[in-house]
Order: sequence, then structure tokens, then C-alpha cells
Amino acid sequence: MTNPWTLAEAADHLGIAISLRRLQIIQDDLEREIASIRPFVDGLEAIALLRAEGVRVGICSNLCEPYGEAVLHGLPGLDGHAFSYQVGAMKPDVEIYQAICGSLGVASGHFFEDGFEQIAMVGDSPKCDRDGPRAAGMLGFHLDRRGSGAIRDLVQFAQLVIESRRQ
Repeated sequence: MTNPWTLAEAADHLGIAISLRRLQIIQDDLEREIASIRPFVDGLEAIALLRAEGVRVGICSNLCEPYGEAVLHGLPGLDGHAFSYQVGAMKPDVEIYQAICGSLGVASGHFFEDGFEQIAMVGDSPKCDRDGPRAAGMLGFHLDRRGSGAIRDLVQFAQLVIESRRQ
């Protein structure tokens, strides 16, 4: 996920011998999966809420190259993105968090102080989306869609960001 390889290039790099027929079957399966990608409804709603408040919105994700275009197509109008295959680093590596900050034109480490741009991140991995960003000087939050955590959906996260900006 830190290289922009095709399936054939990945197999070759990893020393995996695969027939052209089998490679085509895998490629077809991958294309079907990519075509099925849809954003979460609460994600689209959260983006709309944040954008209405003038908040820049981006995505930072550990992704293989074939998924990048589909993700950006499903989330049009993002202000920035950092995908592991483009950056060459995966969450929780600080380099990918620096990349999303750069893509959005903000600096980490200000934690909603007056006069500074701030960055907050949310995701479903405590290690990658809460702890990693915090270690890089960002606000990081864990999204627990099962409902047992402090943040249960992306609209709730958006509302927290909006409230913190108004204080």
C-alpha cells in the first residue's frame, strides 16, 4: 500500500508467479469491488456540514493505488487527500499525517488555538486515526460505529468540529 503498483507489478515485485488467466480473474474481481465502493451517508452529510461552515475537508487513508480514483470520485470536492500509495508511508507513520496537513494547507500542533489553522482527524482505527494523529500534533478521534465509543458517526464528529470553531 505504499507503492502505486498494478496487480501484475505487485506480483512481480513480491516474486509471486501467477498465470495471465489467474491475474485477469483477480483483476476482474478487483474492478467489481472498486465499482461497488460507495461513501457512507453520514460521511457525505458531515462533509456538507463542514463545508457549509467553511471548514476544509480531506481524506487520509491507507489505500492501494486502484482504490484512489474511486474514493475521490465518491467524495467530490475534497480540499485535499493523502493516500499511502502516493505518500509512500502508511498510517500511523507521521509522514502521511504531514502529507495531509500539507495538502490542506494547515500545520499540525496548534489544537484550536486562536489565530491558527487546526486539523482534526477521525477514523475507525484507534492506532491509526486517534493515536497516530495525536503523536503527529493533530487532534485524533476514534469513530466507533457500533455505538460504544464517544464518537459514533461522522455527523457527530462534524458537529464537534463546528462547535469547537464557534467557541
